[in-house]
Amino acid sequence: MTIYDLSQALKRYWIPVTVAFSLLIIGVIAMTFTIADGKPGFRSGIQYESSVQIAVVNRSLDSLITSDATPSELEGNANLYAQLLGSDEAAKWIGDANGFRLEEAVSASVERDATVISATVIGPTPEQATGAALSTFAWLNEKLLEPVVVANFPSPPTTLPTIDLDGGFTSFLNVGISEDVAPDPEGLFLTVEVDGLPVVALPMTEAGVTRVRATLKRIMTVILVVSDSSDQEIDRLRFGPEPAPLQVQVPPELNVVLTDGALRRVAVDDEPTLAFAPDKIEAEWSDGLASVDSQVAETEEISLALLTTEPGFTTSGGRRGPILAFVALVVGTLLILAAVIVADTWRTQRVAAERASGGEPSTQAPARVSKATKGAGKAAPAANKRPTQTASGGTPAAQTVTQKPGKQQRSGQPAPDLEIRTTKAE
Repeated sequence: MTIYDLSQALKRYWIPVTVAFSLLIIGVIAMTFTIADGKPGFRSGIQYESSVQIAVVNRSLDSLITSDATPSELEGNANLYAQLLGSDEAAKWIGDANGFRLEEAVSASVERDATVISATVIGPTPEQATGAALSTFAWLNEKLLEPVVVANFPSPPTTLPTIDLDGGFTSFLNVGISEDVAPDPEGLFLTVEVDGLPVVALPMTEAGVTRVRATLKRIMTVILVVSDSSDQEIDRLRFGPEPAPLQVQVPPELNVVLTDGALRRVAVDDEPTLAFAPDKIEAEWSDGLASVDSQVAETEEISLALLTTEPGFTTSGGRRGPILAFVALVVGTLLILAAVIVADTWRTQRVAAERASGGEPSTQAPARVSKATKGAGKAAPAANKRPTQTASGGTPAAQTVTQKPGKQQRSGQPAPDLEIRTTKAE
């Protein structure tokens, strides 16, 4: 089909083509555009990403003096929480709380050797994106802010085997702080190191016993470090507890207790400061937990800290809307043109088939019959024979004049379309 044939077909089917194009344009507008807050925009246009950071700790956030102060068990908890944030349950809860459906699950990850969760959420508006990012912390608080199992010991056998403590072993370090440990413990922090490696850090105002799993040795060095809120070291005390027994049935626990007056005021170069009082610090081994019921698990109190209280947002996308509109228009136009070509081709073949069978095409108007033809049908046309002279005395020839139907004679004048036939008599 040529361009001319296509234009003629469009003229023949201009009414259905106009209706189809109108419906196409309305459908593209409805599927591509939307109105939010009185402003039109693309349905699949710009999206907004917002991220927050959540720390998993076993104490208040003020105790995070160094990144090494967190027990290794909390890293596993952080990875578990990150996986739970990526679940469908979390996505539905967060979406319902902010009035939209998350197209993608929450993206949560934890860096290696860290306990900080980075959670990213995508939303249709900046407000919904930032609100959804903050809702990740709210969801974790609602579902997971409770003691988490970090160790589970089976029931001991009736006869316990003997353990050789020649190398390192895993047990508990119990750090106790009394209420009157220092004249003014506000803003002071205590870090406990074992053989130079930080094990736990906690504020001096946190009176009580803190229980931490750690790798201990039968003979080792314990270092106590006190610092202020700016991480400035004030004093350091190094000591070695009495060696633990060489052979035991249950790994022993090390108890470090700071009693009343463990920190006292001293003057160094006429400047008042604080220093440890070694006689007020106790360090001793104790028997480990030998009779632990199989249904009971050791737990450690943990908490979540929201590090990003005012999350920002970044934009992504913005081009899919116009592209979808253009593609929809092109595809719809091609479908309409294809339908016109098919319809016109079918019509042409049908007309050709009717002509080939000897009938008039039903698509053409019936031929008009003139009044003269109608009259000629009622009365036979007159045939006038006029004798003519014969040649060489033969039989005279007959000349027949026949008037064709469709024209009438006027004033005795012969019609212009007379057919004259001459026949020779034998």
